[in-house]
Amino acid sequence: MTEASDLGEAQAAPQQHAELSVPARSMSVWARIKEHKVAQWTLAYAAGAYTLLHSVEMVSDALDWPHLVVRILTLLLLFGLPLAATLAWFHGHRAQHRVSGAELAILAALLVLAAGVLFVLGRPAPEGASANIATSVPATSGVHPGVTAPLDASIAVLPFVNMSGDSRNEYLGDGLSEELSNRLAKIQALRVAARTSAFAFKGKDMDVNEIATKLGVRYLVEGSVKRQANRIRITAALVDGASRSKRWSNSYELPTTDFFSVESDIASQVITALELVLGERTRSSTARTTSGSGIAYDYFLQGLAYLRQPKTPKTLEAAEQLFERALAEQPDFARAQAGLCETHVERYRLERVPSYVTVAERACANAEALDGAAHEVHMAVGGLRLATGDAAGAEASYRHALALVPQSSDVLLGLAESLADGLKIEEAQAMYRRAIATQSSYPAAHLAYGNFLFSQGRAAEAVVPYERAAQLAPGDSTPLNNLGGAYLLMGNLEKADDAFQRSLAIEPRRSTYSNAALVHYYLGKYDKAADMLRKAIELTPADHRLWGNLADAQLFAKQPEQALQSYRRAIELVDGELAMNPKHPINQAQAAYYATRLGEKNRARQAIEIALSEGEENVYVQYYVALAKLGLGEKSTALAHAKRARELGYAESLMQSAPELREIREML
Repeated sequence: MTEASDLGEAQAAPQQHAELSVPARSMSVWARIKEHKVAQWTLAYAAGAYTLLHSVEMVSDALDWPHLVVRILTLLLLFGLPLAATLAWFHGHRAQHRVSGAELAILAALLVLAAGVLFVLGRPAPEGASANIATSVPATSGVHPGVTAPLDASIAVLPFVNMSGDSRNEYLGDGLSEELSNRLAKIQALRVAARTSAFAFKGKDMDVNEIATKLGVRYLVEGSVKRQANRIRITAALVDGASRSKRWSNSYELPTTDFFSVESDIASQVITALELVLGERTRSSTARTTSGSGIAYDYFLQGLAYLRQPKTPKTLEAAEQLFERALAEQPDFARAQAGLCETHVERYRLERVPSYVTVAERACANAEALDGAAHEVHMAVGGLRLATGDAAGAEASYRHALALVPQSSDVLLGLAESLADGLKIEEAQAMYRRAIATQSSYPAAHLAYGNFLFSQGRAAEAVVPYERAAQLAPGDSTPLNNLGGAYLLMGNLEKADDAFQRSLAIEPRRSTYSNAALVHYYLGKYDKAADMLRKAIELTPADHRLWGNLADAQLFAKQPEQALQSYRRAIELVDGELAMNPKHPINQAQAAYYATRLGEKNRARQAIEIALSEGEENVYVQYYVALAKLGLGEKSTALAHAKRARELGYAESLMQSAPELREIREML
């Protein structure tokens, strides 16, 4: 109040203005602000601007306008604030109406500044400019430095809801979601959540913000599919997980025969919407031919749906038949060939029947010849190479795929596994950690890393990633099964049995029955171990490891005739696998052990030589070679190999409990 009074006196004596001090001049300015109602004008403008902006935001959400509209309006209103203050300064007093030169200069400067800022912020990135961010990772983290998208440039495609009222049409929404995810993954600046992570939220009534947070992404694509007679209606939307607002949406109605073409349209519109939201170009080579048979595409999506279900002989057989039908309609359908290849690889992994590999080889060769630029093809070939022990070939295929989809966790995991199989251990570990860094909420990445550590005899280190995988996927029995395996290798039978029982409560599986049998075996309960192994064999009758373990349990349960039959079956099955990959070190070491139990000493020595030449630093190779050497009567050599297995991570407590090491136990 004192300063206002003083300023009033200064205005009343203009003849003394030249003699005023700096504080007196400030008071004069304040008087003009009051007289011209600059503050009132500014506050009124701010209130009107806020009302306008809030109204436009509501209309934008209702009509799905691009977010850029609100952004530009906000900038214009912000720059309007000094313009309003300037107009008030010169025209707030009703007696002054002329536009002065100073006023024009100020207004022109503000308009130029506003135009410049809008040009810079609204300008798209130059063609060909990379939006990738090279992230430096501290050396202590062990994560491989790589290309990482910022959080804003991240998205997940949720499974489209089936609105048809017929569960047989479920594959349409699931297949469309996976196809969109694969297409978006080709954008190098965009991180796309893995399909299995996104599909974990299928059928769950959860807020989009919570889903986005759990997946570690900013944006979600969601939608629905409704099939009626020979027509399909599809709705799709791009949702900002942070604000819960829609950034784009559209609906489509088309004949069922044209279903294959809509995926391209949805992907293009989502990409365009992302460009507007992110303020930069995100385009990459996402083009994929949409010409072809609608019937073939329908069969392909059905096959894909069966392939993504839990792997059983029944689901894989159904997938095979549907991919074959797709190819009968359209022989040049490369992704159907890749799906057929992947199906037979999975059948081989599940049932251990060598003929499946032959069919897979043919399908993958056809897929490569038809479309060598599809990352799905390179991933299928990589999986085949891993199954047949061709680590170098698998690495090459996954590197091709990684060049096409550089932020795919699944590709990174495949590459990591191929590096590990090629004995490039440090590179493999860095790649596993890079996969986890790319998508930290992906349970498969933690599970795969745990498997890698376990295979290196680092069971104690594997516990943490296994527990994390179990936490992220509470309905999956595999992490708990593998966690039990880690505790078993550490010699903690109590924790191992607890994990196995929890895994069996979720889903009875071959590997869990087998591992639970090992707990009984090391506790000396050989009959119970044999019972569990028989249950495992019912599920996977062509796995030589189950027959070998059953033979051991029968042998120490004093059932020698049954044990010999089981050893014979085990060596028959392992010979089938070695016919495809004779350099598999663990299979050779196990074959050597089976051979000694059957009295085939020459065969055992040959297998030992190959096993050690191909996998001398593998804990399981050393352990089974120790058993084989005992069978050959070479106790001192057996002791050396058993000690080496212990050095590589085999639990000493298990060695002390293993009846097959009884002859050298006291010397360990």
